[in-house]
Amino acid sequence: MPSIVIKSSAFAASGLALNSQEVTEEPSGLINVRMVFTTTAEKNETVSRLFYLDAPPPIFPSSVNKDELQLRQLYMINRSFALANGMVQITADYAGALNRALSVPYISMGREIKSIDLKVFAGVQIIMGGTFYKYDFYTIGITSGVKSYLYAQVGPSIYNIADPTPKELFFGAYFIRKNIAAVVVGEGGTDAPSVIDRTLSASDLVLKYVKSSTINKDISYTAVTPSVSVQSTRFFLTLITE
Repeated sequence: MPSIVIKSSAFAASGLALNSQEVTEEPSGLINVRMVFTTTAEKNETVSRLFYLDAPPPIFPSSVNKDELQLRQLYMINRSFALANGMVQITADYAGALNRALSVPYISMGREIKSIDLKVFAGVQIIMGGTFYKYDFYTIGITSGVKSYLYAQVGPSIYNIADPTPKELFFGAYFIRKNIAAVVVGEGGTDAPSVIDRTLSASDLVLKYVKSSTINKDISYTAVTPSVSVQSTRFFLTLITE
């Protein structure tokens, strides 16, 4: 450490100097700052009380703009000490959350493939004056989206996310199995006109005959410090056929 820092009035008053600072930002808006401080062995006991989990840095880093931070603060994650030549070097890691994380979260879109079974009315048969029903059976593969929002937050500052629409998460469909007019109750008779349009694509069948679709979500948190966390909100599509 330059001797000019050791001899400075600020160091003499506080017994602490900030030697270096390194800043990284993550897509979630989480900001990580590593700072290296120096103090004297005789002042180490007093200075060490400034370094504890979730504590603010005793000297705020010039490389970080407070106005860009949620609650304008950083919070300590961990620390380490090294003693040499009567001087103590303290390395401390801090975390914070950028304000933009609450307005422009990091969004990713994944895919998942699932299958559904559809039973579709295909017409009637008149058998000896009685009416009987027949159906087409389909197994259809569905490709749908999984939309995830990732953002850092301090305390209860939660970003209000609007649910995507089912149409936004429905990417397409394809036939796995077709069983046309598979069930006919009774024997003989003449067929009435078919209700289903068998020229429909797999996607059109899903959109027309699935009874309902819902957007489900799950939320998870990763705590960085007691005050700082990264929240992940995931949306996925569920189709109901019965």
